[in-house]
Amino acid sequence: MSEDELLDLVDGNDNVIGQIGRSVSDRLNHSGEGYIRAATCLIQNSKGELWIPRRTKGKKIAPLGLDSSMQEHVGAGETYEQATIRGLKEELTLEIDRKDLEFIGKLSPTPDLYYFVALYRYKTDITPKYNPKDFVSSEWIKPEVLIKKLEAGEFAKKSLLPTVKLLMKF
Repeated sequence: MSEDELLDLVDGNDNVIGQIGRSVSDRLNHSGEGYIRAATCLIQNSKGELWIPRRTKGKKIAPLGLDSSMQEHVGAGETYEQATIRGLKEELTLEIDRKDLEFIGKLSPTPDLYYFVALYRYKTDITPKYNPKDFVSSEWIKPEVLIKKLEAGEFAKKSLLPTVKLLMKF
């Protein structure tokens, strides 16, 4: 998805109220105009470990920070599930079927996050081949170890800790 892509603008109940360009969507943070949507996927292996990548230094948000296995803006007219499948293909070269995704839950916006986040889990023991434009490295890590690292101050996207905690409650 490019900086010029249109995103659905939603109200506090996740109902579409308009559209906004991705390149200007960060103005929504604390503006009260509405929210956008993100689709997130955590990849988990049979040992219960999560595949967690580290972002490239050129990223606008959280450069060199830890990230979800995959997170995408949801495009205008797109569903969370469609964005997840698209993101897995674009970022990780994974072509999956919707039946391979497990919906975990949804997070509402907070003072720190101006978007709704739908979380999915994809189970596999295959380490993804990530796009080097998006990530510089990755690791398999137990969710409880990751939570401790994040709570101790490990740099990451703001949405990573709440999504991992949501998965742990599932």
